[in-house]
Amino acid sequence: MKEITITHEGTTVYMSICLCSTFPGQGLQIKMSLASKGCNAESVFVRTKQAYCKDTAEADAIKLAQTWLLENGLAPLNDAIAYWVKAQQELAAMQSRENEKLAEEESRLRKEGYTHKVTAWIHSDHGDDRRKVAYYKGEPSKRSLSALVRGSIVKNDYKVTSL
Repeated sequence: MKEITITHEGTTVYMSICLCSTFPGQGLQIKMSLASKGCNAESVFVRTKQAYCKDTAEADAIKLAQTWLLENGLAPLNDAIAYWVKAQQELAAMQSRENEKLAEEESRLRKEGYTHKVTAWIHSDHGDDRRKVAYYKGEPSKRSLSALVRGSIVKNDYKVTSL
């Protein structure tokens, strides 16, 4: 939906009307953030039982945002941004640790004579996907690849890489 900007205490607040507002009986819901096009994690959602009216939706949304900001201030929006930044930092640190472990493991496997890695995604017929990783000494055969993706409804969702 269209991004709307308002100012509160000299700070720009970005907001949009949530799509669910257009569904019958849902009321008006807005998403507000200090980040332009902010993701849900760095946003605050505010909802009222007031029915959505296409002709007045933007004005109603601005009024709802201004009322909420007067009652709550910018602190919840700042908290949402801080939470998101912290979550991204924690994720980056976890990914870095995992990448280090993987590099160590693959180095050990190369020393043992493994030359190729296959990463396959197994797609079940009921929607749960899972990743399978296998290592090979020499290039994997078509038969090995077929065995690796057995049970998957997609038979070619894999990637072969050299170690």
